[in-house]
Amino acid sequence: MEHAITCPKYQPGDGRRCRHYLQGGSCALPDEVMCVEWIKRNGSATAAKARPPDPPPEMQPDQLLRGLTDEEIRSFKALGVEMCLRTESCGEMWLVPHYTDKPRNEITPEHAASLARLTSAFPGARIVAFHKQPRAKASERSAT
Repeated sequence: MEHAITCPKYQPGDGRRCRHYLQGGSCALPDEVMCVEWIKRNGSATAAKARPPDPPPEMQPDQLLRGLTDEEIRSFKALGVEMCLRTESCGEMWLVPHYTDKPRNEITPEHAASLARLTSAFPGARIVAFHKQPRAKASERSAT
C-alpha cells in the first residue's frame, strides 16, 4: 500500500526517500532525530532502538560535536558574507564570520552548530529566544 508523505521537511532524494534520510531511519536535519516517514511506517518503539549511523571517518571528535567540519567553517568565513535569517520565534538572526559591534543578533557558524547540537540532545527542543548580552568592558571582566 502506498503511503502519502506528510513530513513538512521532506525533500525528494533517491526514489521516494527524502534527501535527509540516513540509514536505519535517522534524519540528517539538526532539529530531527528520526525520519518522520520512517517512524510512520515502522513505529516509534522501533525508532527508540535505532541508532544514528556512524560518522564519516574523516571527521574528528570536536567536529562531530559541532556538526560542521573545520573546512566548512573556514570556507564560510573565507566568503566574508553575512547572512540574515528570519525566524518566527527569534526574529532576525545574522550568521556572521566574526562578531561585530552592530546592534543586531549575530551568531558565528561555530556557535550556530553548537546550538543545533544542543537542541538535538533534547528531542523536541527548539530555540524560542535569543538575546544579545552587552559586552563587558575589559575593566569589568578583570574584576570578576
